[in-house]
Amino acid sequence: IKTTKDFTLTVNDTTVIKVKADGSIEITAPAGIKITTPLITVTGDVVARGVSLDDHTHTGVHGETSDAH
Repeated sequence: IKTTKDFTLTVNDTTVIKVKADGSIEITAPAGIKITTPLITVTGDVVARGVSLDDHTHTGVHGETSDAH
């Protein structure tokens, strides 16, 4: 498929995947996403519930705080 416009996949009146002309991808999965693979590689940060994988810190048992990873 070659297009210069957004491409949308809709299932049961719900837009599930939208590949946008700007190169971004939006995924909506109301029932969840299951990925079965031995390895996932991500370039860039991963943010879950507002917590950045790159910028988060941990508090140690003695109250010390680790550097961001």
